[in-house]
Amino acid sequence: MWFQHDGTPAHFSIDVRLYLNVTYSQQGIGRGGPVLWPARSPDLNCLDYFLWGTSSDWCTKLQLTVLKTLLHVSWQLQGKSGTRPVFSPTFDLPEM
Repeated sequence: MWFQHDGTPAHFSIDVRLYLNVTYSQQGIGRGGPVLWPARSPDLNCLDYFLWGTSSDWCTKLQLTVLKTLLHVSWQLQGKSGTRPVFSPTFDLPEM
């Protein structure tokens, strides 16, 4: 297993580096490791390709589900009160 270090100063203390050297031996990527990677690098890495893309998709779907539920409950409550809706959304929610 490889560990990619982000190079943040708080994560670069001697204690952290000693722990990472013991735990990951020579399988580290990042500042001060056997495979160098600059802090705040604009280059894409494995996390950019998989983790953040997957997380973004999941969060988008979750937000749409929450928004649809909120709108549905709001419409039900307005219908039960016998009053005219206070707002009428003018946007279409994408299908999930």
